[in-house]
Amino acid sequence: MKKFHCKPFCFILIAIILLLLHFGLVAYIHTKYVHVDASFWEHFLSIKHLTIDEKLNRLFTVSIVLFFAVIATVLYSKLHQYNEKVLKIHNELEEKYKNLLTTLNSQFSFFSRLLDNSPVAIFVIDKHHKVLFWNRACENLTGIKREEVLGTDTHWKGFSQEKRPLLADLVLMKNIHNYSQFYDKVDKSSLIDNGFYAEKYFENLGGKERYIMFEVAPIYNEKGEIEAVVQTLQDITEIKKMEKELIEREEIFNKLANSTSAAIFMYDETGFKYGNKMCETLGGYKLEELLKMSFYDVVHPDMKEVAKERGIKRLSGEKIENRYDMKIVTKSGEVKWVDFTSDIIEFKGKKIAIGTAYDITEKKKLEETLIHSQKMEAIGRLAAGIAHDFNNILTGIIGFASLIEMNAHNNEDIKKQAKNILLASERAADLTRALLAFSRKQIFSLRSCDINELLNSFYKIIKRIIGEDIELKLFLCEEKIVSKVDPAQIESAILNLVTNARDAMPGGGILTIETYLFKPDKIFKQKYSYENGDMFCVIAVSDTGVGIPDSIKEKIFEPFFTTKEVGRGTGLGLASVYGIVKQHKGYINVYSEVGRGTTFKIYLPLTTEEPVTNVYNAEDHVKYTGKECILLVEDEEIVRKINKETLELFGYTVIEAKDGSEALNIYVSNHNKIDLVILDVVMPKMDGKEAYENMKKINTDVKVLFMSGYTENLIHSKGVLAEGINFISKPVTPTELAKKVRFVLDNR
Repeated sequence: MKKFHCKPFCFILIAIILLLLHFGLVAYIHTKYVHVDASFWEHFLSIKHLTIDEKLNRLFTVSIVLFFAVIATVLYSKLHQYNEKVLKIHNELEEKYKNLLTTLNSQFSFFSRLLDNSPVAIFVIDKHHKVLFWNRACENLTGIKREEVLGTDTHWKGFSQEKRPLLADLVLMKNIHNYSQFYDKVDKSSLIDNGFYAEKYFENLGGKERYIMFEVAPIYNEKGEIEAVVQTLQDITEIKKMEKELIEREEIFNKLANSTSAAIFMYDETGFKYGNKMCETLGGYKLEELLKMSFYDVVHPDMKEVAKERGIKRLSGEKIENRYDMKIVTKSGEVKWVDFTSDIIEFKGKKIAIGTAYDITEKKKLEETLIHSQKMEAIGRLAAGIAHDFNNILTGIIGFASLIEMNAHNNEDIKKQAKNILLASERAADLTRALLAFSRKQIFSLRSCDINELLNSFYKIIKRIIGEDIELKLFLCEEKIVSKVDPAQIESAILNLVTNARDAMPGGGILTIETYLFKPDKIFKQKYSYENGDMFCVIAVSDTGVGIPDSIKEKIFEPFFTTKEVGRGTGLGLASVYGIVKQHKGYINVYSEVGRGTTFKIYLPLTTEEPVTNVYNAEDHVKYTGKECILLVEDEEIVRKINKETLELFGYTVIEAKDGSEALNIYVSNHNKIDLVILDVVMPKMDGKEAYENMKKINTDVKVLFMSGYTENLIHSKGVLAEGINFISKPVTPTELAKKVRFVLDNR
């Protein structure tokens, strides 16, 4: 029972607590949620008619009910609060979702409009080759509406009459080898991995002739598999037209640039940027080689610093002369002169030099030849003037010395001294003869001569000159070579060359003399400005001696230039050879290599005349005396005096005249008794030639012997003796004069 009573007590206590808790809640529930009549609660709470156990049970039941009601109420309240929070979160999430969806829809709409309104035609196909996207530019380009192709694999219809894969399809199929089969040009994209670029010409695409540029790129999923391919198409027809125009213009420019005789090039501080074909011709470098080189790599070392200095000044904006002559070095090492011009232009936003170069090497050579020729001519005039005056002096010295020797009889001392004077005078005479030969004022007696026979005639003399340690080889042309020459002068020229060759081979060697026919080629004509096509006879004299350095090669024909020791040469040997050849209207050149030898080539004009063999030999005449009357015309008193004494010594009657005018007057009065007129060529008032012409009017058979140290006006100017004219050059010994006089008197 205690237990029972305890239990009710507990229940009562709990019930009281619960009731106390409950009544507050009931009031709240009643007022807020439950709207029932108050009599319900009176009946429910009426316990007067119940037993204690029933009352306790009812109370327990009510407590249980109230307990669960409280729990339910609390739970409901908590759930309501949680629901409000969840609802709030839900609303917030829903708002964010709506905003995100709106943004995504806006962005999707923007990008859709962006792609759809792109000026570049774009379409996308999926991995099954179905079209996913086809923009308006694609519609305009192909003429096919998107409704016709979306979801289909008929996109090829926009580009071909028959079904064939497009570039996007080929990428999807990974059929790389067939790309070029369908397109004019195919290459990998430089911007997109695994992308491709292609070009194709269409005669009719969307109703127009077009060039289209295609670009494709695969789209990969997260597994790395291709799920779609995007392809862009651009109409590059105008670009292609411009390219074609540019190519045509470039072709025209290249034709113009390559047809000119000037090398045209562009260069900056890093090297050449452009060069035309003439650059290859001028420098010998291929254009690929030239474009890897600096401009200064081709400039001659002598001019490199000057060229750099000018280039720096020009790039800095300083105004300097932009045209000048410059030396360059070709790939083969040849040195060339060019007429060089350069200017600065703007190219691709930077300063660059554009230049031209004309090959003026031949012009320079011609200029040098002209300068050399003018110099030689000036020296020749000087030499001729000196020789003329000197010859007059020598004539007196030789004449009087000869007379002293002839009249000395048995006085050996006087004879010896006179002989020494004559020897010294002869050396001086040789010197003046060489000067006259160089100056081309020497009088030549030309005749048609077989050059081979001429060389054979003094073969023994050549052998004596060169000595035994030098081998002589003679190679003469099998054909007859006839030229109009003065044999004595040609012999003198050859012997001079032989003497030089001997001196160039002190230890022995080989001397070769050969003759052959030569027809002038282009190089020869350019070098000597020779315009005729006539054949030449060539006499080549070669040695295996020390050779001539390039540094002195241009000076060797100058008078008094010599490399020999003092006393061993006058420096007039080659100068006289040069003069003799030029006076024969010929040419001479030299080729030499130091340590290997030298070759001189003399070019003489050929003649069709037969060679003359019956030439008078003065040695056949022994008697030089005579009784004839001679008119001696000489403006130099000392020469006139010695010649008068000489002629009188040989038995002749001599009438003197100091100039041509006086001589003509004397001849008019005495022409019947005058057998011979000796005329100096150059005289005051009236020269020898004019006096002779006037005398011929009086007596057509007048016999004349011209005498001079040189002449400029004798019959055929340029010092060439005319047909039938007799001449003796100063200085002359009494015996030589007597011989010549006797010869002229005896031969008409």
